[in-house]
Amino acid sequence: MLGQFLNRWHRYLGLSVIFFVILLSVTGILLNHTEELQLNKRYVQSEWILQLYGIETPKIETAFLLETQDGDSWLSAINNKLYFDQKVISGSYDNLQGAVAILDGFIVVLVGEKILLLMPDGELVEELSPSQGLPAGITALGLSDEQQLRVQTASGLYKPDNDFISWDKLPDNAGQNQIRWILPQSPPESLQQALTAQAQILPIERLLLDLHSGRLLSVYFMDVVAILLIILAITGFFLWLRRWRRTLIKR
Repeated sequence: MLGQFLNRWHRYLGLSVIFFVILLSVTGILLNHTEELQLNKRYVQSEWILQLYGIETPKIETAFLLETQDGDSWLSAINNKLYFDQKVISGSYDNLQGAVAILDGFIVVLVGEKILLLMPDGELVEELSPSQGLPAGITALGLSDEQQLRVQTASGLYKPDNDFISWDKLPDNAGQNQIRWILPQSPPESLQQALTAQAQILPIERLLLDLHSGRLLSVYFMDVVAILLIILAITGFFLWLRRWRRTLIKR
């Protein structure tokens, strides 16, 4: 009677913990090869897994289409970082207000009270501020009919010289209607997905460690699983012991 009881519950316990035994085995094997698989340098991209950690998927906050000689590109902002297409621009910048490619090949980016000058490949060349002669309070970037840069401030319209050293104020009636003001646009979904994939937020190693230890599900739940495994081992031992004794008796 006892043997039938133990045998039945041994099977039930085995079926109930089989998934967790596989989970612990697979995550353990992967963690043993973290360096070979570079799990500490690869990052989770799944939105729903990030949500389990209370992490919001990085979203493009503002984006501007750049019409360059080499084709169209995007200048976008995510969490105080600027991206030229998928290339991150060094530095931390708030409040992206405009970005435009001008005739001589430079890309002009307006962030807060500063203007950044980029090469056509997105490499940062120079950072201009009001202390360097930049007009204060720039609110918008624009292009004239000749594809020359214009900036709008509260005090009026300005244009830079060829070296961006001095800025000349233009008359109030200086062809405002001929200026094409740069406005943000909706980036393609493919760019959003590519930048999300680049976001280094949650290493896969951390996810595997949390799965292996039970922190991602519930520590107490994994404690219960551990107790069930102990009971499974004990019932398995007693079932083996009973069979071993029967074998001795038959001999």
